[in-house]
Amino acid sequence: MLFRSRKEHSIHIVHVSSVGIDTNLMFSDVIIETSGGTEPIVCHGHRKRDAIRMKHLIEQYQTAIYRTGAEVIRG
Repeated sequence: MLFRSRKEHSIHIVHVSSVGIDTNLMFSDVIIETSGGTEPIVCHGHRKRDAIRMKHLIEQYQTAIYRTGAEVIRG
């Protein structure tokens, strides 16, 4: 049996300052900049449509929070 290590990192949606997509020949990377000024979070190896969907979902949640407040996330 093979064991793979993994590293997880989470950040509250209000601390996301920008989301970008870097599209390569085969796969796309999602780059998440934070308001904390640290290095960006980079998620490697997604299909282009999945990367676009991730970016859209993050922006959608941000818009909902800033329009209605934090109640949206609890739902």
